[in-house]
Amino acid sequence: MKIRTKLTLIFTTLTAFLILALSLSIYYSSLGFTRRAFYEQLQQRTEIMVQVYLRKNELTPALYRQVREKFLRSLPEEDERIYDLRRQSFIAGQRAWTYPEEVYREILEHGYLEFEVGRKQASGLLFRDEQAQYLIIVEAFDESGYHRMRELRNTLAAGFLLSIVFVYVLGRFLSYHALKPIKSIVRQVNEIGASNLNLRVPAGNGKDEISELSATFNSMLDRLETSFELQRTFIANASHELRNPLTAILGEVEVTLHKSRPEGQYVQSLRKISAEAERLQALTTSLLSLSRSGQPRKDLRTEEIRMDEFLWELKVLVDQKVPGNGVAIELGDLPEDSDLLVLRADKMLLQTAFSNILENACKFSGNARVQLQLRADGRGIGVTVEDHGIGIPKAEVDKVMEPFYRCSNARSFKGFGIGLSLTHKIIKVNRGVMHIASEQHKGTRVQVFFPREVTP
Repeated sequence: MKIRTKLTLIFTTLTAFLILALSLSIYYSSLGFTRRAFYEQLQQRTEIMVQVYLRKNELTPALYRQVREKFLRSLPEEDERIYDLRRQSFIAGQRAWTYPEEVYREILEHGYLEFEVGRKQASGLLFRDEQAQYLIIVEAFDESGYHRMRELRNTLAAGFLLSIVFVYVLGRFLSYHALKPIKSIVRQVNEIGASNLNLRVPAGNGKDEISELSATFNSMLDRLETSFELQRTFIANASHELRNPLTAILGEVEVTLHKSRPEGQYVQSLRKISAEAERLQALTTSLLSLSRSGQPRKDLRTEEIRMDEFLWELKVLVDQKVPGNGVAIELGDLPEDSDLLVLRADKMLLQTAFSNILENACKFSGNARVQLQLRADGRGIGVTVEDHGIGIPKAEVDKVMEPFYRCSNARSFKGFGIGLSLTHKIIKVNRGVMHIASEQHKGTRVQVFFPREVTP
């Protein structure tokens, strides 16, 4: 069901209940008033019967005639009875009782009673004088009241139905205009595809929920456009980096197979092919690691890592990859509570991340001294790597974590520009933060911090 239809039905239903409640209130209030007025009229008839039949000798001739004239104006289907309880005989009206016993008991007990007989209303009165007691009952049909209530009921029913139709049409009209901006947004969003992500949804006046929705869509489109652009750049760079060693391998093979050569030249060609193949393997390994670093944290193989021990293991790995490096571990003042040194993370990914940082520090400092510092306290665990190498140009510090980006002063060094991007993703997925501070020709400091909530 569409929102417009749902809103219209909800609006119509709520309004219908309100109108129905108001109509019922009007009808039953009028019904009660009409019945009360007719009972008062019946009560007057009983009092007139007392004057006419039981106090006749007390009236003057003129007053008696007036009472008789007034009394003789009968009500619709009027019936009256006067029963002498002492003599047990009727002195007026029908000569038989047709009412339930409860009616007589109520009249005798309370002296007056109003009740219903079929569609008629009745009024009963107990009259006492010095000589006897009389039971007087007058019943009649409120024909005019019945017709008035029927007309009121029909009018309210017709008004209710017409109101429902009017409210439904009004609800459709209002919901259409209320949802019109959303339909416009949907139409405009449907026109946006991968080829025109630069388009945006009009933001409106910025003061209502529709404007907030437009702003949210535009923010999402900004992120999508950035992601698509990064993806295109990544694919282009990855293709270029993969093509270079493949081109070198194919070219070397083609040259080697062009004619027969001495054994030494074949060995030399195979060595070149092997070097390019190793470069290609290193690149694909980095790309796979970069892909794995983007997976959700829940899919990581996390474990508890004692960070001081981890750094010593890391030093051994770096010594194997970069012999003669100048990495020096500085543990400083570690806390007495060993639990403050424990971090829950994916150990293999963490080794990859810090290996990249240390290998870069060694490479760009010419294997000069590199400080690897560890600190831990109640706030969290921090690791700092500081070298005194070529540094990073100030304008390029914010770009070094983009995939395949290589600084202008690092083009002469071997590499693919993936390491820091991979490292940043690994640190982030393990809920850490990484900050790079550098000054060209003086060195670079990389600070990694894991807040306490990351630790077990």
